[in-house]
Amino acid sequence: MLKKKYTCVKVDQQKDGITWVIFNRPEKRNAMSPTFHAEMMEIMTLLESDNDTKLVILTGEGVSYSAGQDLKEYFRETDGKPEVKAKASNDSKWRSEKLWMYNKPTISMVNGFCIGGAFTHCICADFSIAADDAIFCLSEVNWGILPGGMVSKMVTDMFSQRDAMFYACTGRTFTGKDAARIGMVNYSVPKKNLKKETLKLAKELLEKNPNVLRATKHAIRAVQNMSWRSAADYLNAKGAEIKIRDAARGHDAYAEGIKQFIDEKAYRPVFSPYVGAADGKTTAKGGKARASAARKPQKAAAAASSSTKTIKAPAMAAAAKKAAVKKAPAKKAAAKKPAVKKAPAKKPAAKKPVAKKAAAKKPAAKAAAAKKAVVKKAPAAKKAAAKKPAAKKAAAKKPAAKKAAAKKPVAKKAAAKKPVAKKAVAKKPAAKKSAAKKK
Repeated sequence: MLKKKYTCVKVDQQKDGITWVIFNRPEKRNAMSPTFHAEMMEIMTLLESDNDTKLVILTGEGVSYSAGQDLKEYFRETDGKPEVKAKASNDSKWRSEKLWMYNKPTISMVNGFCIGGAFTHCICADFSIAADDAIFCLSEVNWGILPGGMVSKMVTDMFSQRDAMFYACTGRTFTGKDAARIGMVNYSVPKKNLKKETLKLAKELLEKNPNVLRATKHAIRAVQNMSWRSAADYLNAKGAEIKIRDAARGHDAYAEGIKQFIDEKAYRPVFSPYVGAADGKTTAKGGKARASAARKPQKAAAAASSSTKTIKAPAMAAAAKKAAVKKAPAKKAAAKKPAVKKAPAKKPAAKKPVAKKAAAKKPAAKAAAAKKAVVKKAPAAKKAAAKKPAAKKAAAKKPAAKKAAAKKPVAKKAAAKKPVAKKAVAKKPAAKKSAAKKK
């Protein structure tokens, strides 16, 4: 447990093994000064061997995670002072060389502005979670330097070449959501949920075997720049290291994990670590079987049964609907039958005036028939001529046609076409001759 108080950093050690390291220069947006770096180097060195610390979370006080290097104190005030500058530079390596291969899991919780040099410890932490609205920026290009302090190397390794080039050369800002998209942080969450989600991840990590977790994160870091053969040798050596470290606490992670899964059915590796992974209290030492071993199958069975129920339910509902649809028309028809019987008695009374109007309109219908007879082609006229009785009836109706001509201009045009009808009449003798020939 650390008892010393610092001027630029707050250390908050919890009983569950989680230690908060909070950058405490809110008036400077948590910009990093030489004093800040000296304190951080001391704190991170002490916590690495502190028995009460199992995991470290880095975050900032106030609205910023960190605004990067303090331009006044870190740069201007060390100019011309090589010894002071060298010490400040060496102390600042807590965020790269120290943090990169730290022996305990680390999480950077980006709560606000993360600018320039702050990219280093954000990236070098094992895990990183950001607020959705956190602001990231490589501002160095805007004030006259390149992203130094290994930042250019880190963003090139972490980002795609396109993203690294774009943000380093433009100095544009991007949000926590963008940082998650390009791989700078693991994920982003609404700011109100940031601490809760960070603690959730921390507690999950604390359930693992600490020696296995340490070797795993070291391996992931180290093999990035190794050849295939070198990586194989390194991983074998790390596997042996886990056995040696576990033996020091009377434990064997490999043997325990297999025994509890195959023989004891005490856990399922997909859902949880084996019993006693973190504290060494295995099943043989009184540790209880994981909830995942007992509950997951029940949940799976319940899910399977509920899924079959949900599949059957829609089918039954559909069948019920179909039956209802079939019955409904019959019911509707039965309901409407009395109305159909009564309708004939009511309809004649209602439609009597309409019938009178229809009777009144008959002369107009006759006039329309007369018009159609005039418009017909010659062959039709010949047929009309052959049917003499029909022609006489048409002649009898001429007075009505004259009245229509007196009323409507259109009728005049029809009257003008009457000579065509006369020509048709004039041709009647030819029709008689053809009849004589036939005889």
